[in-house]
Amino acid sequence: MAIKQITSGNSPITLSANDFSQLVNIPYLILAASGGGTIEVNLPSINSINKFGQLYVICEDGSTTVNINTNIEDVISEGGVISNTKTINGDKAFVQLNATTYGAGNLWLGSTNGGGGGGGGGAVILLGNGVGSSVRCGQGNNASGACSTVSGGYCNTASCNYSTVSGGYCNTALGNNSTVGGGKRNTASGDSSTLSGGYCNTSSGYYSTVGGGCCNTSSCNNSTVGGGYLNTSSGAYSTVSGGNNNTASGYNSTVSGGICNTSSNQYSTVSGGTLNTASGYCSTVSGGYCNTASCYASTVSGGTCNTSSCNNSTVGGGCCNTASGRYSTISGGYNATAYLYGQQANANGFFSAASDSQVSTLISRREATLNNSDTAPMSLDGTGVTNLIIPQGNNRAWQVSVEWVIICTVLGTGTSGSLAVGRIHAGLDAFYFKRVNGVSSISAITNAHSKNDAGMASSRVNYSVGGSNDLLLTLEAPTTAGTASSFRANAVIRLTELAW
Repeated sequence: MAIKQITSGNSPITLSANDFSQLVNIPYLILAASGGGTIEVNLPSINSINKFGQLYVICEDGSTTVNINTNIEDVISEGGVISNTKTINGDKAFVQLNATTYGAGNLWLGSTNGGGGGGGGGAVILLGNGVGSSVRCGQGNNASGACSTVSGGYCNTASCNYSTVSGGYCNTALGNNSTVGGGKRNTASGDSSTLSGGYCNTSSGYYSTVGGGCCNTSSCNNSTVGGGYLNTSSGAYSTVSGGNNNTASGYNSTVSGGICNTSSNQYSTVSGGTLNTASGYCSTVSGGYCNTASCYASTVSGGTCNTSSCNNSTVGGGCCNTASGRYSTISGGYNATAYLYGQQANANGFFSAASDSQVSTLISRREATLNNSDTAPMSLDGTGVTNLIIPQGNNRAWQVSVEWVIICTVLGTGTSGSLAVGRIHAGLDAFYFKRVNGVSSISAITNAHSKNDAGMASSRVNYSVGGSNDLLLTLEAPTTAGTASSFRANAVIRLTELAW
């Protein structure tokens, strides 16, 4: 900042571009007038000072008057009044003149305090370059779109129809009906997009929004970033509420917060945590660290390094658990794998690989219309054909207990033994099943208890090795079934698993 003492004895005083060159960016020059009389000050052209500069002229006593005269190319604007000369007088009266550009011309934007000031402050609103547009005259603002507005700040641009920049620094509203509220280096380039503030944010999709923060991007239709740092909302109707380096790229996807989380499929959600991924349709990761929900309606509630990788599978928490079977569940623990349909698995560690030491629960079922002593295979999905109980890997042993119940639901013809609808047979069996080098076997089948109603004593659940080296459960109808009686069987299978 340069200060010059001036008096009437050296009037007129003609300033040059060199007088404004003592500071980089926006130079400040102060003229302190004293000694009485009238002092004439002639300004250089605004073009010669590269259209940047600020001048303060102060009267240090009540007997001095200063007349400030512009170059023929320029004018002074103060309070909406345009002239080529500005006069101040009176003790401690001063004027501030800011060099700026407007349209094809240049002007000094004036703000006066004290005697001879006249007019108002420096916030002069003029017509912009666009039809019906308005701009706060000062520091390189530009409203070039029809009915666009730049209310204040520095180096802001509203260049599309009905676009608005309220203030701040180097902000740009490039889309029709787009708005930037403030901040620095923000861009609202999508039609009807909104960027409230912050730094280096971009709202580029139709109806997209960035609330604030730094380096955030909302790039698809109706997408939203609330704030935070380096967040991206790139799917239609997607939302990132905040956090750091999060991405919501699927349609209607959401990341509520956290760090480095990704929600990349339709209707997927990551609520928080770090390095979590919800990549399945309607998948959810509630939090934790490095968790993945990668299939339809899959869920990981929390924990560390858990994976839910099949449709409707769930991991509640824990560490390094994998729910890879459809409708499978792991509530917590460490290194469990639920690899079968509807399996519930739990582990608290492992020998050499995940799931080589765990316990599991399965449900096998079947409904069938049968004649006397006929059989029907059961399976985890009730079809008897798909989702069989096949051990994972070539070497695995199970201690198995099966708690089962059979009920008659439709009475056929030719029945006997007082068989009736609603009659049941329930039992509990135990055995072991193992698979060695890919070949399965079953041994030591023991019935722990069995209770039955009249007519159901000869019904049962049988066990064998199926054609896929699976554990095959078979519903057997009683000898009293006659022809075309219907039965339902349900079995809860508990496994103590070891693998090598």
